Amino acid sequence: MTKNLKLLAIVFILAGFIGGCTQRIGDFTVISTKNCNVETGGKFVKKGSFEGDDIAWIIIFIPTGSPNLKTAVDRCIEAGDGDLITNVVLSATNWYFLVGQVGYTVKGDVWRAASRSDIDNPNVEKFTLVNTNDGKQLVSDKDPSVHCMVADASNPKSIRYE
Repeated sequence: MTKNLKLLAIVFILAGFIGGCTQRIGDFTVISTKNCNVETGGKFVKKGSFEGDDIAWIIIFIPTGSPNLKTAVDRCIEAGDGDLITNVVLSATNWYFLVGQVGYTVKGDVWRAASRSDIDNPNVEKFTLVNTNDGKQLVSDKDPSVHCMVADASNPKSIRYE
């Protein structure tokens, strides 16, 4: 009987360790915590896809901090050395069993305003913010078929990347 109780206890402990929850908070076309100029005609450089998070530990019911969504967004932008993020996915994570975590994760494509050296460098792909019938888009100067929707005129909540 004690062997079965030990096995049951181990199963519950393992279930507690692997049990957790990640919830998708939402998808955003563009997000930023920085002051950046997003006027039509502005030039931007895509830095790549990055992730940032803000996580707080919980140790025996005592939180070591309080996660902040702004900090997670800042860390994502800073990871890409950028000004704003497009195609953003926000997630909240929490798990706990004597020790646990709670926090936010931000993933997306980081962009920054093109510098003078970026504009003068033909090897750097630059994107221009343009108004279209569909809304505002970042359109590649090299290949206009490559673009990223920033604001959709018909549906402000939509995300498209083509």
